Amino acid sequence: MATLPVFTPAQVVTQITTNWGGGLTGKTLGWNQSTVTYAINVKGHHHQQTQQSTNEADGFVSMTTTMQGVARYAFEMWDSLIGISLTEAPGDTNADITFAYSSNTGNRTYSFPANATWAPAGSKFNAFYHKSGIWLSSQWATHDSDSDMGFGGYGLLTYMHEIGHSLLLSHPGTYNFVADYAKDAKFQQDNHSDTIMSYFRADQAGYDHGGLFPQTPMLYDVLALQQAYGADMTTRTGDTTYGFNSNAGNNVFDFTVNTRPILTIWDASGTDTLDLSGFTAPQVISLVDGTYSNVGGMTHNLAIAFGARIENLVGGSNADQITGNALDNRIEGKQGNDAIDGGGGTDTAIYSDARAQFSISTTGGVTTVVHNGGNLGTDTLTNVEKLQFTDQTVVLSGAAQVVISATGGAVTEGDTGTTTLAFTVTLNKAATGTVTVDYAVNSGTASSPADYTATTGTLTFAAGETSKTVNVSVKGDTVDEVDESVNLVLSNASGATFSSNGATLTVSGTIRDDDTAAADDYPASTATTGRIGAGDTVKGTLETTTDSDWFAATLVAGHTYRAAIPAFVNSGGVFAGLTFRDATGAAKASSTTGTVEFTPTASGTYYIDVDSPTGLTRALGGYALSLADTGQTTKKYTLSVANVSVAEDGGSAVVTVKADAVIAGSSVTFDIATADGTATAGNDYTAVNKSVSLGNTDHVDIVIPILNDASAEGNETFQVNISNIQGATAANGASQMSA
Repeated sequence: MATLPVFTPAQVVTQITTNWGGGLTGKTLGWNQSTVTYAINVKGHHHQQTQQSTNEADGFVSMTTTMQGVARYAFEMWDSLIGISLTEAPGDTNADITFAYSSNTGNRTYSFPANATWAPAGSKFNAFYHKSGIWLSSQWATHDSDSDMGFGGYGLLTYMHEIGHSLLLSHPGTYNFVADYAKDAKFQQDNHSDTIMSYFRADQAGYDHGGLFPQTPMLYDVLALQQAYGADMTTRTGDTTYGFNSNAGNNVFDFTVNTRPILTIWDASGTDTLDLSGFTAPQVISLVDGTYSNVGGMTHNLAIAFGARIENLVGGSNADQITGNALDNRIEGKQGNDAIDGGGGTDTAIYSDARAQFSISTTGGVTTVVHNGGNLGTDTLTNVEKLQFTDQTVVLSGAAQVVISATGGAVTEGDTGTTTLAFTVTLNKAATGTVTVDYAVNSGTASSPADYTATTGTLTFAAGETSKTVNVSVKGDTVDEVDESVNLVLSNASGATFSSNGATLTVSGTIRDDDTAAADDYPASTATTGRIGAGDTVKGTLETTTDSDWFAATLVAGHTYRAAIPAFVNSGGVFAGLTFRDATGAAKASSTTGTVEFTPTASGTYYIDVDSPTGLTRALGGYALSLADTGQTTKKYTLSVANVSVAEDGGSAVVTVKADAVIAGSSVTFDIATADGTATAGNDYTAVNKSVSLGNTDHVDIVIPILNDASAEGNETFQVNISNIQGATAANGASQMSA
């Protein structure tokens, strides 16, 4: 028999999405809606355009519970692959797709579109489905009993095949109901291994599936429907293991259950593993998307969907041929003499024994790893950069790794508009596969959005590319300030490592200031030219080590206002002093921690005073002051106190009264007094009775001296009573509390 041509993926997609008979010959027919409903085992077909002279519904044959479960699995499998939603509508005869058995099908099984309409010009399909009916012949021995419904059974294949028709797909050739491989197969991929829409078994194309049939839609079925409807990017987004030790949540991907896998893996994201450790026959395994592997003693039986990324692999107990992809693969060949090609990225071969048990040699780019006296065999490695043993990791000296580095530029900000600060990200050499790296632009000493526009994204280096640029928009102003820095942070590298040898790489760019300050921008008096409103942020400069800038603000009585200023990073993280002042300039509330709150008792004009911290120089004096109106009256804090126990050794009991937040000013007071229990003041402890003021902190420690004696006695107690609480409430809701 003549060798059939191998079609490109695009050609295969065309073959299985084009109708080859009837009024839609040469056309495509699909759904123009985001949700398609389906009903299983419904008797009355809503939209019936029968293909038979008698109505299929009159010959309705109820499906077994097992059949209904397998049909549901088939719909859900398709749903997990595509961007539109397939949703079950149990018992709904008016569902978009109905699925049932009948004795009135002319001994045929088929999917039939009803009420299809021509699509407008420019649509992605030539015609749109409105309804579709799937009728299965109750007389077919291949799907008339539960025994046909297991993984690898023809019944499951038939269910998925007919649902494929109802979604878009056609047969790969111009055949229907009957076909002959020698006459009707026109290209190599027209077989069950490549598409479940084929009529031809895998063995007819030269593959060994052990007489079984696919258990999922296959490689080109997935590609065709994902191109039509988009991929389902919610499918298995975590770190998923397929095969042995599976956590995929579906038995078809658990090879202790589905021991003869014939399937395609679609995985949306995460760091994923293909575990074939339970298989004993030699295998040919590929992690490259859009390719097939020979696993479990079969051939061409496991595919990774186009666009799916599987990072890690565990091989079987025989001699495996393993090919990695462009990601940073972790590959454990296990037993047998394995041949491992890591492909692109920084790949690691994993061995389950200590380094001393192996001999390692590298010649001409090929590394040989011999397990001396062990059962892991002799492996030959190419394009593998690291060897991980149980006690150490070895970086192969001959491994030519792709390394990411970056440099930051400098730009003068200007007075108006924007300028561009450019960061350059480079590879030390061109990679053979795709390299990706995430980036984020964030603040060094500059602030966003006042000084620049923060941005994030992903850089993608195609094979052969070595340089990319990240541009940052810098905003001009007329404020005299220090030259400021902006950081580019690189992370999540795939296909390369960072020059920092770490998980991230950070480089800095410079925004050069070109402004000259006035003698004093905002004088320290009620005659200041500075103003700030609630919700505003203003910028200024502390020109000298004794400078003080005042900003006038109109405040409302009873509202709590919060003034805030960032730390001066280049001066060791110190904060400017912040003070609220009244109309006469008298201080009302102050702080040196970067924030201060104040609640005026009368509405009117007040001033916020920004003072130079000790050690500040003019070159470091630019700041941004913000003012917020919380819209609340003075905060009521909550106080709590816990019991303590101490030994009678002449030490002290320390009782901590704690607030639920740092208290602004000195707004909380209370009285504290000890009281005898079984212990007595003067004999066992020293009494304490005083008033306490709590401010600019969230706690206060009350120290009570304990008196030592030589008497033999049991444990004794006394109380610490807290009363007359002002500016706060007790945690127990009462007016006082005790410990």
